[in-house]
Amino acid sequence: MRKELVNIWNRVMRIKILHPLVIVGRKMIFSNTLNAMVDFMERHTNAAGLKETNDFFESNRERIARNKECLADEKSREVYENIIKYRSTLKRKYLYLARSPYYEQYFAPDIIKLKKHEFFIDCGAYVGDTILSLNHNYVNLCKGGDLKALCLEPDPYNALQCRKTIKKIRKLHPWFRGYVMQRGAWKDEDVLYFKEGTEYSNKLGKTGTDGCTAVSTVSIDYAVRRYRTKTKDDAKVTFIKMDIEGSEPEALMGARETISTDRPVLVVSIYHTQEQMLSIIEYCRNNMEDYKFYIRHYSPAWGETDLYAVPCRADEIGNNV
Repeated sequence: MRKELVNIWNRVMRIKILHPLVIVGRKMIFSNTLNAMVDFMERHTNAAGLKETNDFFESNRERIARNKECLADEKSREVYENIIKYRSTLKRKYLYLARSPYYEQYFAPDIIKLKKHEFFIDCGAYVGDTILSLNHNYVNLCKGGDLKALCLEPDPYNALQCRKTIKKIRKLHPWFRGYVMQRGAWKDEDVLYFKEGTEYSNKLGKTGTDGCTAVSTVSIDYAVRRYRTKTKDDAKVTFIKMDIEGSEPEALMGARETISTDRPVLVVSIYHTQEQMLSIIEYCRNNMEDYKFYIRHYSPAWGETDLYAVPCRADEIGNNV
């Protein structure tokens, strides 16, 4: 029920109203009210589901504790614990303790400092909203340099809109280069299925049903090799963002070579399932040596919890000179 209501609300939120105060009011106040109402309804109508969630986290306290130990700051540990408490109880006091401003998503200023030369991989590029934010942060932080983005987006409509966004950005910032691959990020080349029509949520799967569309997928390693072959540009990947509706574990497996050789910053969504709240952190801490890990949360509901993975060595992070 929550996902359907939130998708409807997100469509309403895209209606253009000119005054910026109205836009901020809709985003910050009304969406929070909607989610508070949904939380109240779910607590009273889905007690069995809530108990199942609580039982899952209670039975995995040791895994949670090990994940908390690997986090690099106290804020991350508090956010992680409070989001788990919120998902287990739907009590919004825990959400308020965990939440960061939505406009900081993927580029938390206390964690991320962009470099002069950035090669950004956007998995789940949607219509280019993240690369807009990337450009905003880049212009504010960096003078000169080189910024490029490779966007993976399987939805045909979204991919088209993403290309339009890139054109708009280039009119303002000619030094920006953006490329779109109409592919889903996965562990290898394959044909999977996703359901069109809900722009905010396109879940990949092995089998299709009525209303599903077959799409081609690629690994990030393959996408990077293809980009380098076509552009004759051998630049290192510096930043990977993943918000791909639960396909993050497979996409991480498909990025092993790139992560090992280029050692980029990663921001990976972990909120799509209860299991992924645990397993994605476990995968990263077991397979990515000399990285620091952080957790931040950005929405007035259970979604938008992200894992930041930042290389430890000083010459690999935050070098803006």
